[in-house]
Amino acid sequence: MKLQFLIKISFLIFISTGFSNVISTGTQANIISLPLTAQELASAGAITSELNSFSLFKNPVKLQTNQRQIGYNFNSFYTGEFHSSIILLPQIPENFWIKQIGFIYLSIPNIPDTGLLFSENDEVPNYNSISNFSFNQYGILLNYNKKYNDRINYGINFIPHFYNLYSDKAVGIIFNIATFLKFNPNLNYTFLINSFPGSFTVWNEKQIELLPLELKNCLTYEIRKISIFSNINYTSENVSIFNSKFWNYNGLDYSLGINFKLNSNIKFTISNGSKLNFGGGFLFSYNGIDIQYGVAIQNIDSFRFLHHGIDFVFDLNKIEEWQNILQP
Repeated sequence: MKLQFLIKISFLIFISTGFSNVISTGTQANIISLPLTAQELASAGAITSELNSFSLFKNPVKLQTNQRQIGYNFNSFYTGEFHSSIILLPQIPENFWIKQIGFIYLSIPNIPDTGLLFSENDEVPNYNSISNFSFNQYGILLNYNKKYNDRINYGINFIPHFYNLYSDKAVGIIFNIATFLKFNPNLNYTFLINSFPGSFTVWNEKQIELLPLELKNCLTYEIRKISIFSNINYTSENVSIFNSKFWNYNGLDYSLGINFKLNSNIKFTISNGSKLNFGGGFLFSYNGIDIQYGVAIQNIDSFRFLHHGIDFVFDLNKIEEWQNILQP
């Protein structure tokens, strides 16, 4: 499917919903507001220049290599109450762009339905009336990225997504674009815009939910075995088409951390952020196989939540070498 065709279809969908009820999500941008990978958890939610395959869901830019990577990710959020999984297929060269396809699934199982906890004549709750339901969200990643020259890469994502929450259903699309700049061999910068040129969700074919704009600035400095990264992010709030306050930049957060490369196979990460208070993890790489584990702690009011995840990435170009190891 051509990039121009995707843009036209998305524009027509947005225009066709113009007479529906439009609301705002505030500061939460669903899929793109979550730390979707183990690498991102280890980095306290930061986007870094050390990109793996799964970074594409947040950062459309992928540095071009000869690798044919596939991957699987599993993340567990809020001490096991919320889960996500990602499957990513290899990059496909296509004329001007390099494209890649991925799939994501998010789930909150066993949500108590307390709507019938009290009947008309009950003065005490009837706990036998409580049933459970689940929240499920599905997304498809359509990534297009391009190497402009040795110092500049850029890319764009289209993420159609689908909700199923009890009897409510929704469909929508998320856009994000990014540019990667290499100032010198040690200093890299990434500028990322989520929900641009506009992201939305249509609930029950009646109500439109606009997703807030997010601006992410990532600076990474690398020297020998150490890389230091920092993110400063802005999130728009109170998005409304009914007044002049289209964007109100009062959502500010940061992440910063350090990567230490022990040797050619093992790397450690430790980080801190305003949303994810502490992050850490390690990456093990060997002969085309990458295994990354990440963990993060988040404090919300007086509650402390644990998030953790694991990424598996395999380079299909190494299949023959793996076969020689297994069957020498």
